[in-house]
Amino acid sequence: MENLSSTENSAKSIFFAALDIENPAARTDYVDEACHQDASLQKEVNRLLIAHRDSEDHRLVGAFQVLNPQLGEKETSGDVGTEETSVMSDISSHPVVDRYKILKEIGRGGMGTVYLAAQLEPVKRKVALKVINPGMDSRDVIARFEAERQALAMMDHPSIARVFDGGTTEQGRPYFVMELVRGIPITEYCDEHRLSLESRLNLFITLCQAVHHAHQKGIIHRDLKPSNVQITNHDGQPVVKVIDFGVAKALSHDLTDKTLFTHFAQLVGTPLYMSPEQADQHGLDIDIRSDVYSLGVLLYELLTGTTPFNREELSKLSIDEVRRIICDVDPLRPSTRLSTLKGSDDSTLPVQQREIFDRRKMTSTIRGDLDLIVMKALEKERNRRYESASSLAQDVSRYLNNEPIEAIPPTLFTKLAKWSRRHAEIAWTIAIGFIVISLTIAVWLGGHIAFQAAVTRQLQQDLEEVNAAIDSNQEILARQLLSASSSTASQLGAAGEQFRKEIKLLSNELDRYQQFTKLYQKARRDRSSGPSELAEEAIRLYGVLDDSKWLASLQSKNLPKGYIDQLIPQVYELLICISHYEVLWMEPHGQTAAKKLKTISKARSMLAIADKLHPPTKGYYWVLASCYQRLGDLTDGDVRTHHDQEAIRLRALAKQTAPQDAAELFYIVRDRRWGAAASWVRPPFADPLSDEGILAAYRDMRRIDRTYYNAIFFEGIQLDEMGRHAEAAQAYSGCLMALPDDLVALSNRGNALVKMGNVDEGLRDQEQSILEARSRLDATTDASDQIVLLATLLEEYAISLRVAGRENDVLAAIQEASDLLEQLEASNPSAGRDRLNLKKLREAIEQLDVHSPKIEEE
Repeated sequence: MENLSSTENSAKSIFFAALDIENPAARTDYVDEACHQDASLQKEVNRLLIAHRDSEDHRLVGAFQVLNPQLGEKETSGDVGTEETSVMSDISSHPVVDRYKILKEIGRGGMGTVYLAAQLEPVKRKVALKVINPGMDSRDVIARFEAERQALAMMDHPSIARVFDGGTTEQGRPYFVMELVRGIPITEYCDEHRLSLESRLNLFITLCQAVHHAHQKGIIHRDLKPSNVQITNHDGQPVVKVIDFGVAKALSHDLTDKTLFTHFAQLVGTPLYMSPEQADQHGLDIDIRSDVYSLGVLLYELLTGTTPFNREELSKLSIDEVRRIICDVDPLRPSTRLSTLKGSDDSTLPVQQREIFDRRKMTSTIRGDLDLIVMKALEKERNRRYESASSLAQDVSRYLNNEPIEAIPPTLFTKLAKWSRRHAEIAWTIAIGFIVISLTIAVWLGGHIAFQAAVTRQLQQDLEEVNAAIDSNQEILARQLLSASSSTASQLGAAGEQFRKEIKLLSNELDRYQQFTKLYQKARRDRSSGPSELAEEAIRLYGVLDDSKWLASLQSKNLPKGYIDQLIPQVYELLICISHYEVLWMEPHGQTAAKKLKTISKARSMLAIADKLHPPTKGYYWVLASCYQRLGDLTDGDVRTHHDQEAIRLRALAKQTAPQDAAELFYIVRDRRWGAAASWVRPPFADPLSDEGILAAYRDMRRIDRTYYNAIFFEGIQLDEMGRHAEAAQAYSGCLMALPDDLVALSNRGNALVKMGNVDEGLRDQEQSILEARSRLDATTDASDQIVLLATLLEEYAISLRVAGRENDVLAAIQEASDLLEQLEASNPSAGRDRLNLKKLREAIEQLDVHSPKIEEE
């Protein structure tokens, strides 16, 4: 840009800028500041302002409209002319210019005056003649005047006013003659005729095509606004006419051989319709996308009845603030702006616009595609606008044809980039802050990663110690380590989730194994109906009976090897235990043949599961032999012989497998002891032992396994039957030390004490066992086993009472036992195990020779 030194040109530059400030106080402040206390310069600016104020405010109805009472509708380019009196006196003294007769003045601007003239030859018609104002013959103004004339001469489009002629007056002032356009601004036309949305858009498409024609001729208008887009009527149809190329610019060549200078800080165009690059005082080169922006403003106004930025608000601002708003502030979308025009804002609109927009009928229509089209045209960064006026017209046509439009919503990245360009300093501050925060986070993250690595190593070490503790059967230590590991894993947050899952898995497995162990140990000690049921409950904890893949599933959890190695033999032993008791209780309970076969089948299925877990043991062979023995009992002839031989073979294998253990010895003694009195144990298996032989066998069991409970208990029974009551009571006391809640052992000890003569002490033991049995019966939902237990204890108590001579109490005990068994048979008629107790009870009553109600056996 060139900084002109003359007072005249400087005054004009300041004058043009001051015209954009409508607030009088703000305008005065601007002039004071711009003149820098230069009195002569300030006087010249004030003279120009007074002359402009006193001049008539005409609206151009022909080819050029240069003044408008609203901001943005005045020409802010070029230079101001002299007073009106000198202009009129000059023209009135020469009413004919060449072959054109001046009729009247129809418009005036800072650069020139427009007259209605009559062409005298070669054709007669009315035209518009624009002549440069006197005193405005500076190089800059003349260059701009000739540029406008040349621009119009280059174009040939029905929507652009044509230039007919040009020349110089006798006084040497340039002029040119052009088509006389009798029209009104496009926005006023649309409002006055209440055009529909479609009609407005069709007019706008025609306007875009006209501007595109100018662009193809290498001309940028640079001042597109409603007053420079006139609508005339031809045969009742609206015709668009683009006028006033006074600030036009050539794209690739000069419009004139005169040089056109732009004064420093001078706005070329109309602020409300000006593109950001036009408003930018840094002088960014202008191209056709500047006109695209102005077209976007026009489309905005056609849709909403107002411009993107409020006229009144802009008029109160300094020129620098106007520039900032144009360059940096994004306007509201048209649909959003329409919604904000409710209420008091409507009063700022012309009457016709209020009638159209009161109901906001267009809001829902505009929202969407039209919003996107307008906002794409109004992009601050011109690379994001439509590349040409033709592209804008095509997108509007797509909208009218219900086709997909080119404009798309801005991405988040685009919005962020635009914001950063508008707020560069803030963006840099944020960027630096982000870098500092990132470095801080990186340092913290490095420390955090190191911390997590240390905690991870510690957890891995702790879990290895947990596995080692489980392998060595140190449950308490394992739980302590797991508790510590859980606390450590919580320090890792989400990163410790896998460790927490592993810790929870190990903790759950320890809980399950603890419950299993309790049942396992109780099953080994119990000698009544309990062992089979307890054993089944234990192995069901691992799904042994329900899932053939239970072991594979357990091994897939990557549990400690010692845990698995310890569990398998115990499960194996419980399976043998279940099989043993199924076969053991089969005969005494009076089962039918079908029931016996089912029982044997269940026992063999248990043994089949056991066979997959562990190499065969003596117990395995012995129980399987018992199954074949029972099958032989149910068959005849060769089949029976086959089963017997298989049973004998399996027992021989049992003897060869390993040194005799306590459990195997118990199986042998059981069969031989009961074989002496039980018809269901037959040759070749019945081989009764003497009392001393049986006692010796039980003691051998205790020698093999000091904790083998069955050996201690049955040793007590054998001693009691042999009349060695004191030794029997001592054996039962040993049972109670191992298993304090064994009520049968407590009752048996009381019975032995009574037989020894310690009646009171013995009866106390038995009464205590009965009280506890009654309590258990009240607390359980499955009462069968508890009824049998209580009836048995009452029977033994009655025997002791008989010895003590308390006959009345004997009758009460027997009656209670009888009632219990009748109750049981009524609720469970098929309970074979309880029939045995019923027989024993009747025998006891007969031996006691005490009157008792008859107990019928079904």
